[in-house]
Amino acid sequence: MICTYYGAEKFERFKELLEYADKLDSAQLGEEEILNTTGWVLLGFLCDPRTGLGYSKTYTISNLAYCRYLVDMIGDMSINEILAHPDTKERTDFYFECTEKAKKFYNTCT
Repeated sequence: MICTYYGAEKFERFKELLEYADKLDSAQLGEEEILNTTGWVLLGFLCDPRTGLGYSKTYTISNLAYCRYLVDMIGDMSINEILAHPDTKERTDFYFECTEKAKKFYNTCT
């Protein structure tokens, strides 16, 4: 909607981010993207309040502070730089720890 109003050319450097935002918002993810989460999909999962990851009190900075800082990071950094950032890294470590526990749980229940 914003791209339509202002013109997509103004957002060219955010093209990949916007494509993944649309995919995440509409849940149009493939099995591989879900099972082997990387890049913008991983960042989307980290930020999605439905995952519950933001409720952890073990992070160096609060989830609210992280999301505010993430706005600046997205404007200044590549996705790989964002994922390598210490505040993102501790969240991805926690995400993958939870993912492994979930896989074990689902394997024993199915």
